[in-house]
Amino acid sequence: MLPFENLNRDPDNAFLADGVQADILTKLAKIADFKVISRTSVMQYRGKQDLRQIGRALGVSHVVEGTVRRSDGKVHVNAQLVDARTGTGVWAEEYDRDLNEVFAIEVDLAQSIANRLRAKVSARENLAMQERPTSDLVAFDLYTRANNLLLSMAASSTRKADLLQVVDLLNQALARDPSFFLAYSQLASAHDQLYFFGFDHTPARLALADAALRATSRLRPTAGETHLARARHLYWGYLDYDGALAELKVACQSLPSDPQIFGLMGFIQARQGRWQESTANLERAVDLDPRNVDMLRQLAFTYDVLRCYDDEKAAFDRALAVDPNNVETQVARALVDPISKADTQPLHRLIDSIRITSEKQEALVVPEPLEHYSVAQAKTKTEKQAPRRHRHVARPRPNFFKKLVVGLMKLQKHQSAKSSRKGDQNAQASGRIRAK
Repeated sequence: MLPFENLNRDPDNAFLADGVQADILTKLAKIADFKVISRTSVMQYRGKQDLRQIGRALGVSHVVEGTVRRSDGKVHVNAQLVDARTGTGVWAEEYDRDLNEVFAIEVDLAQSIANRLRAKVSARENLAMQERPTSDLVAFDLYTRANNLLLSMAASSTRKADLLQVVDLLNQALARDPSFFLAYSQLASAHDQLYFFGFDHTPARLALADAALRATSRLRPTAGETHLARARHLYWGYLDYDGALAELKVACQSLPSDPQIFGLMGFIQARQGRWQESTANLERAVDLDPRNVDMLRQLAFTYDVLRCYDDEKAAFDRALAVDPNNVETQVARALVDPISKADTQPLHRLIDSIRITSEKQEALVVPEPLEHYSVAQAKTKTEKQAPRRHRHVARPRPNFFKKLVVGLMKLQKHQSAKSSRKGDQNAQASGRIRAK
């Protein structure tokens, strides 16, 4: 389900196109007979038109593309289903309706795609496709903006600010529609991330996550999204591994194509030392979200623990194909050969490359490392210490790889200088011998 193109000149209308695409994707992802690729991976193909190449990269047989135009209280939506193996169109549909009928269009499109692909749709799945996120278009726009931020932040250096902005956008959406179920679910997740990653590891932040989760549960107690939100909360808020895994097991029954479920299972099982199960779930998550760099790196690290070095290198190579300038991934990839076969040449080449780059820059900026491999980081002197029972924070260590590379560069420089001095001493000794 590729990003829908916004045909309006006003970029603010792009959020309507994103929202339409996201809601149709969500509906289709609830059909167990489908394998639906996550928005994290497909959003990277915005504006790209080689559908056969995109199909191969994502490992799918069919692609849906479309356009959205909004004008004078009307919305025009065009969608096309394409066989990605041949590039030929299978089905197309156009809608020209009142703007307040946009959610009805999404339902029609999802059902038409399922019918055209002859999917087996259960009564429960058909009922789920009928659900509309909200009746308030402004609230829907605010929610879509927040959702796009959550997708794009990853390990960004502005992650705290992004999460706070997400909270603000979702609160605005909920002020307009207090029954907006998906907004409450995402709000609980944003609060939990602020708490777990140490940006605001306080009882007050955890209480906000608790409140958002209670609202989620009140609106749709049996929904897959509710079980997923509760799993995240149990893990990020309370480190309750078994409780979170039990919720995820229920969630995947109604959200079979949600990579977050399998990724979270993999993270938790890694913390428990259940490496084979962790690897299987992370592989499933990557299958559904093949261009998610964080997920690919997590998978690579589990391969490392199992000493599956060829698989580890392949996972890092896939991550670098998506984000070739990521220093953390470059270093992790270069460390595989020294560990697996005592070959230090790839690491030396990377150090030489980084030295050249760092000489042109004032600082080496390295993204935050991955969440379940990070440890608690000491607070700065200006920060107030939290009560002891709130100090367990899985905070990232953004300087770890920088320090590793800088240390190796210093060692290499020291060895070069030592070799140079030894060469000078030998040359001087040879000169003395010739003089005699």
